[in-house]
Amino acid sequence: MSNRDAVGVAFQGDIATKNATMAAWPQVTSESLAPTRDTLSIDETTGTRAPEDIDLGAKSYAGSIDGAARPASFPYFVTGAMGYPGSTAPAAGVGLHTWDPLAAGKSPVPLSIMTINNDPDTPVVDLFYGCMVDSLEMSVEPNDYLMFKAAMIAIGLDDTQSAPSITRDATSKFRFSQVTAQISVNGVALADIDLARFACTYGNSMDPDEPSLGSTEIDDIKEGNISVGCSFTPKDGLSEHYRRVLKDSPDAVRIVVKATGAMIGETEYPYYVEWDIKKLRYTDAPMDINASSVTKSIDVTASGVYDAVSGQVVVVKIQNATAGYSAPS
Repeated sequence: MSNRDAVGVAFQGDIATKNATMAAWPQVTSESLAPTRDTLSIDETTGTRAPEDIDLGAKSYAGSIDGAARPASFPYFVTGAMGYPGSTAPAAGVGLHTWDPLAAGKSPVPLSIMTINNDPDTPVVDLFYGCMVDSLEMSVEPNDYLMFKAAMIAIGLDDTQSAPSITRDATSKFRFSQVTAQISVNGVALADIDLARFACTYGNSMDPDEPSLGSTEIDDIKEGNISVGCSFTPKDGLSEHYRRVLKDSPDAVRIVVKATGAMIGETEYPYYVEWDIKKLRYTDAPMDINASSVTKSIDVTASGVYDAVSGQVVVVKIQNATAGYSAPS
């Protein structure tokens, strides 16, 4: 991709009905959605050592979209992963949206993704449809932005579309210096924690169907079990984080990471993105000794699990200037 290329995103009413009217045009760093094709061949007694001819089999489409988590367009990928949010209006021109994938009636939303590669002499316009978000990662490191990576599987590709008029998401990116974190251990009150980095991946375990006889296309993609993986690098309380992995009765750790941006219009409400992982179990937190360096942080790996108290695993909140998100009419 180059700076002049474009990626659009839109909701679909169902997995089979493509939507060529893009709702948002995020500014992304990379996009890798692409078709692949299975092949068929068998070894037979042909009387020669020459390789057999091949036939083409089932089509599949997969890849990822990477970029900064801008508050106007990032919610489309969160909705694709977790379902439509509940929305409220704290003030005129302000929308607060909450995603809870375990809430009643919530399921991943199929997306249409339009990609426009303007580098060739004739621009390449592809509309991938029935795109189901297999995993969604949010991450941040020093001297970087709050970033996301949406990996998805699609059921089809429409290559007959023309490039439409584009309005790119111009809301500001979140800088690392705008990100804060809090932690709670075994139900105590949330307290600030200094982190050097943070990453969380929400997974849907998407499972595409096999094509039906008489067709090379897949018909459906089913969501499987939810998974939540988390890694972060605390800069204080290192011994506590290290010892936590060794406990026979593991601590229940909650972590909340929030990126807060500029005020929305003339209001006193800021843009923000918040990930609240309700219950983590540490799985790794090594503390090595290196004679040539000082131990200033520790890399923690943890898994998100169901929290019976809240009835939740992870809750995402985004505040922006959008009133709400709903299925296309």
